[in-house]
Amino acid sequence: MPILTLREYIVAGMQVQVGCMGGCGHRHKIDFQKLMDIYGPDMDAVEALRAGTRCRHCGAGTMFVTYPYTG
Repeated sequence: MPILTLREYIVAGMQVQVGCMGGCGHRHKIDFQKLMDIYGPDMDAVEALRAGTRCRHCGAGTMFVTYPYTG
């Protein structure tokens, strides 16, 4: 599977949601433009998610990622 960059996620219109596994269950959509502003357009999107994902509600760093079905 090819490695996709943040720029490629944005161009493709990818939407990703993360959810807290730290107990509060909060979920939110990832803002890829914000991640690209922080890490640059050529950053591996998965690595950017690992590095920059934290629960906005409780601060937990353990999150799950869901990708919508587009088939």
